[in-house]
Amino acid sequence: MSRSINSIRVFTALAIIGVLPVVGVLAAVTAFALLELPNGKPAAAAPRYPAYSVEVDTVGPTTLSVSQTEVRPNESVIIQGSGFGNTPGNALSSAQIGDVALLLISDGGNLADVAVSDSGQFAATFAIWPANPADDNPTLDGGTLEIKITDAAGFSAAAQVTLLPLTLTITPDVAGPLHNVHIAGANWPAANPDGGAVSPVNIHIDDGVDACGTQKATDANGKWYVRYHVPDNISLPATLNVIATYGSEISQSASFKVMDANLKVTPSPVEVGEKLTLYAAGFARYANNITVKIGPSRLVTTRVVIDVTGNAKDLIVTVTVPALDAGRTYTVQLQADGDGDDGGAVAIGAVTVGP
Repeated sequence: MSRSINSIRVFTALAIIGVLPVVGVLAAVTAFALLELPNGKPAAAAPRYPAYSVEVDTVGPTTLSVSQTEVRPNESVIIQGSGFGNTPGNALSSAQIGDVALLLISDGGNLADVAVSDSGQFAATFAIWPANPADDNPTLDGGTLEIKITDAAGFSAAAQVTLLPLTLTITPDVAGPLHNVHIAGANWPAANPDGGAVSPVNIHIDDGVDACGTQKATDANGKWYVRYHVPDNISLPATLNVIATYGSEISQSASFKVMDANLKVTPSPVEVGEKLTLYAAGFARYANNITVKIGPSRLVTTRVVIDVTGNAKDLIVTVTVPALDAGRTYTVQLQADGDGDDGGAVAIGAVTVGP
């Protein structure tokens, strides 16, 4: 008993003077670890740190990037993600654009086959088009849309794309009878062999003579083209409306004017061998192959002065009056055949041959 009391006295003294602070702590831990249970067996040592586990981890901020941010409907883009879940076997589970499923065109079209790497990255090719043809197609509404990608681990990120504006253009916007008018569209749903099924564009022209309707398929850039030949029996002047539609979702309209191709002849009367000047208006720009017919004589123009007014061309043509009977009035016809793109047009006038 005296030995135990002496030991306690020594330990207490050492603790007081700070000689055995570490020994005291270790002794306390050992005493705690060797507490006896009711059956007399020592209890297991308590863990020094709490146990925990992590099923899913990520390698950084979750981000999404698109290969191009200005797109056409049904155009292919590459979407890359980083910072997604790096759990082994992770893959994509959802891809949406404007609240509908986005069309995957790589990896067999199966999102579950788009693997997320151990570093939390993926890359896949999509079309800016709904995966399900029965869904509403937000890409036909234009504007800016959000693309959202989610993986099987629950990580997601979003990016935005802007639909290029659809266009409908008509050139020239002022033409004459028998002219060719060029009607074209751009940024319409693209004919993408890897993307979704695209319908043709419907083009309707009402010229008051015949209601003209046709369909044109777009190319890979969403472009289409129609050439319209203005009839010669159209009521002048006229404004023709062109309406282009894609299904019931897209409708674009534009118009062009048709003006009378007329001819002013000076001087009149005129003598054989003199110069005759013809003023013609309402011809398409870049008209060429111009010929003049006075009565039965067909002439090649000797001089053409171009006066461009707006989108029409005023022609000033000088010819020499051929051998014709004096005292008669002849019909004068000015014809421009065009350059292969612009159709021919005819202007009619009259001249009296003197003296």
